[in-house]
Amino acid sequence: GKGGPPPDQISFGSVLNAWAKSRRPDAGQRAHNILIAMEKCDMKPNSTCFTAAINAWSSCPDSVNARTKSLELLGVMLDRYHNGDKDARPNITTYTSVIHV
Repeated sequence: GKGGPPPDQISFGSVLNAWAKSRRPDAGQRAHNILIAMEKCDMKPNSTCFTAAINAWSSCPDSVNARTKSLELLGVMLDRYHNGDKDARPNITTYTSVIHV
């Protein structure tokens, strides 16, 4: 219902991690939609959020689409990092996640 505090980066991150761990075939798209929702709330996803979304794509039965989406997210992270968003910097976990998709 309504009421309570608005979602923050931690709550969005928790939901993203839940989708990543769900192993559901639609987890990648669901996580992608959450990243979009974060942007609509004027909240920038950090590397933890992006990495969780990349992990969620690993459950996608369409491996070509999953790899494409994961690489797109990595590209967004790199663009943001190189444009001054230090919180979007990919780390070893991010790169490992992309490799495993």
